[in-house]
Amino acid sequence: MLAQLDFTPAPPTGHPQSKMGRNQESYCQIQVFCYASEKAYGAMLYIRSTDGTEDLARLICSKDMVAPLKKVTIHRMELIAALVAARLLNYFCKETGHDNTEATL
Repeated sequence: MLAQLDFTPAPPTGHPQSKMGRNQESYCQIQVFCYASEKAYGAMLYIRSTDGTEDLARLICSKDMVAPLKKVTIHRMELIAALVAARLLNYFCKETGHDNTEATL
């Protein structure tokens, strides 16, 4: 299913923009967020797209886990969440053929 989607990467910084501060062309941007707490951690992958007049953000996939029973520091939980986010991005890019260097992590 993911391989069927057509993604056009976001334009580079300094791209010509319209009077409203938006691009004349449509594009998609991948954004990955991660979070951690004492009880759980996870990551979410969103696609942010625009057609020049309207901005849309859609959740594509996510991965959540319950914290281990063994006491772990919040700093370690944040590192684990960042690893989950990187793996989620890698999976998405492998399935869709998108370049993961253009994503925001």
